[in-house]
Amino acid sequence: MLAAWPRDVAWAVDQAVGRGFARDLASAYAKLPDTICAREGHCCGLLPPVHPIEALCWLGRLADQRADRRADELANLTEHFLTNAVRRRPCPWREEGACHVYEQRFFGCRAYGLWSAGHYARRHRAAAGNQARVAAAWAELGVKLPNEVLAAGPGYCRNVRPISGAAAPSDADIEALESRIQALGRGMTMPEAVWQWGGDISFAAAWLTLGPRLALERKVAATRAALAGLHQEFAEIIDQSRQAAREMAC
Repeated sequence: MLAAWPRDVAWAVDQAVGRGFARDLASAYAKLPDTICAREGHCCGLLPPVHPIEALCWLGRLADQRADRRADELANLTEHFLTNAVRRRPCPWREEGACHVYEQRFFGCRAYGLWSAGHYARRHRAAAGNQARVAAAWAELGVKLPNEVLAAGPGYCRNVRPISGAAAPSDADIEALESRIQALGRGMTMPEAVWQWGGDISFAAAWLTLGPRLALERKVAATRAALAGLHQEFAEIIDQSRQAAREMAC
């Protein structure tokens, strides 16, 4: 599968795995305590943003999966990217009361509920600002996004607890781990594509499946079609794109 990707992306994925960055990432993850929450995934309402090294390690795991599972994952993520401006979508890996990739979940998922309320509120406000900029960009294209899409992400959760009696890390400890993960990405030559993805794994999937230009063109076309009630046109765009993802996976 790596052979089907742009050469610089395939090289970077190989480097992330072969030079031990994936191992270093796992080591950083392990510094956060395992947690439990009575809400059982209720807050998994959005696909979490990821750091560059996390994106590359995810691609490495994707390449190692069976073709059928890889096809499902790429197709689901590509559809997520094409449709998330139309309706609020949960994380594609969310299952009933669980996470399909719990052991490989990203830093944002692992740290959620461990930040203090005040620190999380600041991050939440920053995310809301990003949403406002996204809405403005769509408005320039003459598209008004639905209110449900622009709603704030999950609020602070007081139900998350470290298990086995482990102490909750401080905000400073979590920030230090995040900085460590960010530094891993600076330890190698990062392809321009990774920066273009902007921490959005679904965009990465669509970018690799369709190419950057077509991915964006189809997202705009699918959004316009859905909002105009052109259901058949919308369905055709999604079906064609899912098929392209499945072909890429093989």
